[in-house]
Amino acid sequence: MNLKEIIKKVLREESKPIKVMRRTHEIDREFKRLMSSFYRPNSICRYDDGSELFQMVFEALLENIYFNTFYKMSDLSDEWEKTADFIYNYTWEKYGKEVLDYYNNNCNSNKMETNESELTEKCWPGYTQKGMKTMFGKRYPNCVKKTKKG
Repeated sequence: MNLKEIIKKVLREESKPIKVMRRTHEIDREFKRLMSSFYRPNSICRYDDGSELFQMVFEALLENIYFNTFYKMSDLSDEWEKTADFIYNYTWEKYGKEVLDYYNNNCNSNKMETNESELTEKCWPGYTQKGMKTMFGKRYPNCVKKTKKG
């Protein structure tokens, strides 16, 4: 490697925040923890698409990483802005496609099943349907007890 290539390499690395580059293992650990504990198939389908899911995971990740690791840095500083940009680019490059595929594999089929269940689900005997209600991201018939009019 000649001197020019070495200088170019050093300049590229200096443009990335060194404090963050040393802590990519913490970013990875936190991202995996969020995906395994909070963003499960039964809770992710409330988002419109995989990009929105990634954005929500990233925001939670950024908040946790800031308070666990970068709390001494002002969250209004240019340094934090560069750090947050680096974390976003790092997580998008490493996990973006994986999150989009995870969403598509778990939610597209669930949304179709939800639509079918809306049409086929009936109320118990003695109850009648009065519209629909949403619980836990799914729509269910709003069944109320039939009343006798005298």
